[in-house]
Amino acid sequence: MAVSLEGRVPYLDTDVLAWPAAADPDEDPRGQGKWVLREILKRHLPAELVDRPKHGFSVPIASWLRGPLRDWAFDLLDPGRIRAEGLLDPQLVASYWTSTSRAAGTTSTCSGAC
Repeated sequence: MAVSLEGRVPYLDTDVLAWPAAADPDEDPRGQGKWVLREILKRHLPAELVDRPKHGFSVPIASWLRGPLRDWAFDLLDPGRIRAEGLLDPQLVASYWTSTSRAAGTTSTCSGAC
């Protein structure tokens, strides 16, 4: 996973780690290392939340760039700065920035520059 966000919060709890570490691996009836965690989660969450397949989620980058991160992004994407760094085409960056900053209502995670 080159670009992902993962949460492993259960593994931060030493009690959760100690219990399966001391258990016999042959006791896992499904042959899956996460079976134990899923069974614990089912005690606290509906089974349909625990047993569902993995799926991604979107981060509202476009709305952040039009809102609270606008000034920060504007400074970073200044054509003079882009030109001085010499890595990207300032006109292309300006085009992407303009389309992102004007696209009202979109929840796009990327506007083509990624």
